[in-house]
Amino acid sequence: MLDNRRSRFAVDTRTQARVGHDMYTGSGYDRGHMAPNYALGVCYGAEAQRQTFLMSNVCPQDPALNRGLWAAFEQTIARKYTAAFEEIWVVVGPIFDEERMCFPSGVEIPDAFFMIVVDVLDGTPRFLAFVVPNVTPVGKDAVAFLASVDEVERLSGFDFFWELDDAVEDALESVVPSAVW
Repeated sequence: MLDNRRSRFAVDTRTQARVGHDMYTGSGYDRGHMAPNYALGVCYGAEAQRQTFLMSNVCPQDPALNRGLWAAFEQTIARKYTAAFEEIWVVVGPIFDEERMCFPSGVEIPDAFFMIVVDVLDGTPRFLAFVVPNVTPVGKDAVAFLASVDEVERLSGFDFFWELDDAVEDALESVVPSAVW
């Protein structure tokens, strides 16, 4: 594993938007990883972890969220879920409202973030979905942010599990879990 934090994130030359490290400097926001550096380092090693330090893999994230609840999600996945489940998938991303806020550089600030964790138990997928505001109330735990996949899809504009049989998809995606695994 690499040191806890690298000092700079690299521009991703594969993208049209050439977002640089300094575009976040002094903004009051952290560079919040979408593909988590800690989990990838634990599961796949230093090179995989190093590849998470691209500006295309971050969004402006409230420091309390990035260093608090979001970090706890990432650590739970890396430490607990990878040991407990044969295979898991994690889908994360930003959610933007109609009224977009931006840095002077044009980088858009998400209003919230989603995370969907998928595990297959006895041949059937199960989902754990969260929607977390980008200004997270202090003292709330993960249960407060549980959501259905349908809600994540409505807010994000994505249709995540469209390849599932429609009856299975409708049944699974409509459920708001009552607890975190």
